[in-house]
Amino acid sequence: MGHPVWTQLSPTVLKVWIGCLLRANWKPSTWYDGKQQVYLPAGSFIFSQATLGKFCCLSRKQVRTALKHLQKLHCIHLKLASTGAKRYSLLVIENWTTYQSEETHRGQHRGHEGAIEEEVKNKPSLRVVPKTNYVTEESLAEARRQRIARFEAEHPELLQAEHSA
Repeated sequence: MGHPVWTQLSPTVLKVWIGCLLRANWKPSTWYDGKQQVYLPAGSFIFSQATLGKFCCLSRKQVRTALKHLQKLHCIHLKLASTGAKRYSLLVIENWTTYQSEETHRGQHRGHEGAIEEEVKNKPSLRVVPKTNYVTEESLAEARRQRIARFEAEHPELLQAEHSA
């Protein structure tokens, strides 16, 4: 937390940094620039200052200034390229694996699934239904019957009052 992005620079720099982390590819890919396929390493994306500004709700000048700070801090590396009349910029997040590695991603995903399974175990009204099953009229009717039976069991005084009236 002692990094200058958090402690010394303006909130716009942090906003652009978080925007870059959100926009970056999580795995290597390619992009067609109109003439050839361009390799995009993990932790990179094609952008323009205008589109990044729109994404972060900032002006082009604010984005340009923030990108300069992030480059000086070795958070990002910019590569400017052109093919004929087309110009584009490749932003690469330095030390991408520090921020998101495949192993961490898998662990978080499994952890999230485990938390959901634990929540379902603690709430008997929830059931785990295999993803291949679809909701049918019969399953809806059964769920409705179960809810009514549960309500009747929890509130017998309401049923007695209804019968005596």
